[in-house]
Amino acid sequence: MNTLDPNQKKIQLIQDLLESAEKSVQHAKNLLDELTNTGSNFDSNTKIIEGVFKGDYLLGDDGERYEVAANYASKSKIIEGSRLRGTIMPDGRIKYTITEKAQYELKLGKVVTNEKHETLIQIDDYQAKVLWESITFFRLEEGDDAYIRVPKGQKAEFAVIDSSLTEEERNW
Repeated sequence: MNTLDPNQKKIQLIQDLLESAEKSVQHAKNLLDELTNTGSNFDSNTKIIEGVFKGDYLLGDDGERYEVAANYASKSKIIEGSRLRGTIMPDGRIKYTITEKAQYELKLGKVVTNEKHETLIQIDDYQAKVLWESITFFRLEEGDDAYIRVPKGQKAEFAVIDSSLTEEERNW
């Protein structure tokens, strides 16, 4: 009987390890579902895309352009150059997750309008596009100053409004 005791202990240990591994695999699957926003909705008609955010759309690694809702991009303050993962649902909707945030600098910019009547942000010695949804959300008008985010160390095609100046900051 003593010779079986070590084997039974080994069998129990193996069963415990397998149970722990199964729990770990299930936990990893749950985390993956959460990160890709697929949950139980994932099926063969769901497609995952990844790519680089270009300020108002996603340039997929497949070379295709994918629309990013302006209100989502504005609210999430996605910096040009950030990496996104999109889950294209069977109904065509795309749910995005930021997988890698681009490094950015916080600068002071001024709302301006160009000759084409486009609303832009004047940053240092250049102008950058900005999502209209951000302008309206912060209730900015031409001439207003705002704190903006731009990709670190480069001129941005698109700037992201971080916040508007408070009344006290404007009068300072």
